[in-house]
Amino acid sequence: MDNAFLTWLKSAVILGVVLGLSGCDKLNSPKSTNTVSEEQPTQSQSIEQENTSKPSRTLLTRAFTHSPSFEPWFVRYPEQENLLRDLYEGLTAYDQEGRIVPGIAESWQTKDNKTWLFTLREGLRWSNGEPLVAQDVMLSWQALSQSNSPLRSYLAYLNLKNAKGVLEKNKPFKSLGIYAENDRTLRIELDKPTPYLPEMLAHISLVPQYSDPDSPVTNGAYMIESESVRSIHLAKNPYYWQKNNVAFERVAYLPFVAPKLAEFDVVVDVPEVHSDLQHFPKLCEYFYEFNLNDPKLAKADVRKAIASLVSVTNIVNNEIPAAIP
Repeated sequence: MDNAFLTWLKSAVILGVVLGLSGCDKLNSPKSTNTVSEEQPTQSQSIEQENTSKPSRTLLTRAFTHSPSFEPWFVRYPEQENLLRDLYEGLTAYDQEGRIVPGIAESWQTKDNKTWLFTLREGLRWSNGEPLVAQDVMLSWQALSQSNSPLRSYLAYLNLKNAKGVLEKNKPFKSLGIYAENDRTLRIELDKPTPYLPEMLAHISLVPQYSDPDSPVTNGAYMIESESVRSIHLAKNPYYWQKNNVAFERVAYLPFVAPKLAEFDVVVDVPEVHSDLQHFPKLCEYFYEFNLNDPKLAKADVRKAIASLVSVTNIVNNEIPAAIP
């Protein structure tokens, strides 16, 4: 191929991580759209089961190689998401087997996969003791739609009613298809039937956020105990709805230092290969989307020719050598 065609090819094919961070979760549909299950482990609980040789430990130590982020709307790396999963919980979540389970919503139901009713757990509270109600979730989604977060487009991927118009500023944000009918009931309206909605609601951008964005108030298994440029320390949230099932009393996030690898329990992004690491791969999907505005792609044969050049193995080997194609 000549350089001109390669240049055109790069512009004609858009690499889109369509589902963002949720694409790195395991997706398995629940057996029912009206689900109530046993209390589920948190992000740090699942690690306890991988570290069964020290069942009496009360501290989990995680390494970070990228700057930590406390903002769910601007998370970029998996290790940043781990911190946020310790601090926040959305309507739904995933268990260790990748199954969708209730989060702060204890159940949900729908008759047509377009209108959904989610019932929040009774007695939910923020880490400062204040009640967490359905209005908090609604206001968080509305605020996301008006933010400059790159994840705001996820509201449209949900097929949320009026999301496209709201994101384009053609409709008021209050017309977004999420409504708090009372303190414990959320009604979510979609533009078209979406039977996999509960799976999509586990996305990190949809966790509720406290009304004061500058306040360190959270609703997950942990709350912020202290933070500095060198470390972050979390303590168990006494108001978390399943606090009795949280495995560790405290979690420490410390900068990764290769010679001190043994001091960490969990390292997500390892800058180099170490023989004494045990790897736990996650499912992740990337989508290549054709730029159909390009007239050269009007022919189906051209699109098929380009698609035939895409090699999953080569992409993995070139971009993510430790991954499994």
